[in-house]
Amino acid sequence: MRIERFTYSLDAWDRPTARKLVVRDRVVRTGGFRSMDPLVVCLTWDGGARRADLLVVPPETDVLTGARALRLCTRRGLPRSPQMVLAAARSTPLPQVPQAYRRAV
Repeated sequence: MRIERFTYSLDAWDRPTARKLVVRDRVVRTGGFRSMDPLVVCLTWDGGARRADLLVVPPETDVLTGARALRLCTRRGLPRSPQMVLAAARSTPLPQVPQAYRRAV
């Protein structure tokens, strides 16, 4: 797969990126749009015939929630909006550490 285009939400980024980026000696066109969801970036290839929308996990998200959200994205039948995926990832209870492994204070 050779990525040809990268698009993102203008509202989610501090400033626009260059219109073209060189990645491994190939040019990738970029585009920022106000209409895009700020929690998604999009990659296209095969002349625009193939597309992948990728979840953007906000940097302030804790590691466990971020990992859960990325794992949820791979499952079928779950909510499609990025906000709903992150909400579902946050609602999962944190794993409990068995009493035998806790350090005595």
